[in-house]
Amino acid sequence: MNPGLADANNPIASFDQPRFLSSMSRKVSELVEEARGLPYGERAELIEQLIADSAKDLDPRIDKAWGDEALRRFKEAEEGKVRMIPAEQVMAQVRKIVGLK
Repeated sequence: MNPGLADANNPIASFDQPRFLSSMSRKVSELVEEARGLPYGERAELIEQLIADSAKDLDPRIDKAWGDEALRRFKEAEEGKVRMIPAEQVMAQVRKIVGLK
């Protein structure tokens, strides 16, 4: 496991990485292993570039639907129609679910 992931505040740290990698193609798993060897900043840049490239393939209708949904939820929050949950509480629940606490 990458030392950068071994953090109690990071629920991803608990994933069974060998099992996860076994479901990937050999080429993808080799790329993942190589990426893990990069310094943190370069890994972050790689992730950002991959996400940006993936976003180019989005169906504009789906992208619009997500934007509309985000705006609807934002308005509900602003109007007090929904109860907001602090991020710390949400992350505590996630850590409990994934077995970190």
